[in-house]
Amino acid sequence: MDYENTATAAEEWIDLADRRNDGLEITLLWNRLTGRVKVTVDQVHTGRHGELEVPAEDAMVAFHHPFAYTMSSRKRTTARQLSTLELAPPKP
Repeated sequence: MDYENTATAAEEWIDLADRRNDGLEITLLWNRLTGRVKVTVDQVHTGRHGELEVPAEDAMVAFHHPFAYTMSSRKRTTARQLSTLELAPPKP
């Protein structure tokens, strides 16, 4: 594994939009190196975190409605993506 390139890619996430609502912080991120887009969801009070990679054309829908997006039957959401949006407990 090329750790140097992995670290560089991790540092290239650009915050495109963020919002706070009902104790959740939702962020839309774009990776300038890979072109990937993801939405992250953080529960402020519990420290739980989830993230969902989405196609660029679905970015704003996923950003505004991340939980509904994952449950939409017309989207091809993987089991891994669904489980991460169940908001995993914070890592110790």
